[in-house]
Amino acid sequence: MNPYPKKLDINWCSEAELLALGGVGPELAAAIMLRRPYGSVLGLRSVPGVSAKLYEELRVSLHVEHGPPAAKLELNAVSLRELLLVPAMNADVAERILLLRPFASVADLKWLPEVSSEQFTIFCDWFVVTLNAAGDAGLDAGGAAHAGNIAVRAGTVEAAGADATQADTELATGTADDSDDEPGLVD
Repeated sequence: MNPYPKKLDINWCSEAELLALGGVGPELAAAIMLRRPYGSVLGLRSVPGVSAKLYEELRVSLHVEHGPPAAKLELNAVSLRELLLVPAMNADVAERILLLRPFASVADLKWLPEVSSEQFTIFCDWFVVTLNAAGDAGLDAGGAAHAGNIAVRAGTVEAAGADATQADTELATGTADDSDDEPGLVD
């Protein structure tokens, strides 16, 4: 028997691995994963449901190999592994982001039905979109540009979700009347 068992990296371990630890149930495992990434194991103390006693039991089985990035992540270039380190990120949202890239701005994430307003607020602190010299985020391999929750491909509009509206279509095709000068819109 190994007297020094391998510790789990709290930023990378699976839900099943967390559940295998004593005192961690499904709700607590989800709460722990929601607050990723952790800069240190001490970050567990901020998770609701982790008492001082439970923390002492868990800390001997966990460690942190990688802390949060020093700079914001480029939304159109970040890897799946990096996405899954972002607090409040889950596999469904990460896969949707990869599928719908490129984004013109981080604000486009608010149109994804999988992203809650709480998640969106967190994501704004973690992501940036850098525009190219042409002033856009570019096109994906299929020639699609994304605006909100829709994709524009060769003059047609495809809904990324069933909730695309006429306003979404007008926004994507450039036929929207933006004379109301809403805050946050750039002319």
